[in-house]
Amino acid sequence: MVQLNYRDSKPIYLQLTEGFSQLILSGALVAGESLPSIREMAAKMTINPNTIEMSYRELVRADLVEEKDGSFIVADSSKVLNQCTDELLTEFDEIARKLVYLSVEPETLKERLELLNKKGDSND
Repeated sequence: MVQLNYRDSKPIYLQLTEGFSQLILSGALVAGESLPSIREMAAKMTINPNTIEMSYRELVRADLVEEKDGSFIVADSSKVLNQCTDELLTEFDEIARKLVYLSVEPETLKERLELLNKKGDSND
């Protein structure tokens, strides 16, 4: 499910939050699906239940998860996904503008995108 790196300086709850966020936004976890209970997840990952709860609360704040009757359910993330996409495309536009300003040819940018797309296809 979610991989943790105990050598990473990033707190465990943030690693969990990012891992679950990626699973939700990629569609691996779908709307209406229940996340494992805090105790179940803590036992499975052998970490403190408070750490799991902190991560789940972050996911609720990010509108990726809803709490219902003490359970955590994956929310419809289409709004969040659209917002993330818009933000990333804005960043992309800014970076592309800077590269064009530095005389990088649009064809070079296109080739890079095609290369990234091919790498993405091979990771499936």
